[in-house]
Amino acid sequence: MKYFKCNYNRTEFYSIMGKYFAERNYRKLMPYLVNDDKTEWIIKTNKENEVLGFISFIERKDKITIGYLFIEEIENKKDIQDEIIMEFYNQHVSKEMYAEVEKHFDIDIYLDLGFEVIKESTNYYYLVRRKPYEII
Repeated sequence: MKYFKCNYNRTEFYSIMGKYFAERNYRKLMPYLVNDDKTEWIIKTNKENEVLGFISFIERKDKITIGYLFIEEIENKKDIQDEIIMEFYNQHVSKEMYAEVEKHFDIDIYLDLGFEVIKESTNYYYLVRRKPYEII
């Protein structure tokens, strides 16, 4: 896993993540993908440093908002998704968390981690984990 937080090396970040901001097919999939000074990233890469998936989020004083969770179309997509979510969750377990999850993602792992669906639209689930939660 690669972590980009606060004053990270932008050259390194964009050498890994540039195509997600520049290529039309990714911009169409993630039209609201942005990278600003507040956005943090956890990126899962393979041995060749190719991105398998990533999560972006903004951490505030008392809560965290998940931006995008994206996993490439690969054979073990669900395993990579779960690994990234668990890595993120374990680093931020004590904070309230919010997520907007596209309906094509399996949200069971979020529910297992104590998130609840607070709203649903045609394309998204809106989830919140209101208080620290212990996995049984």
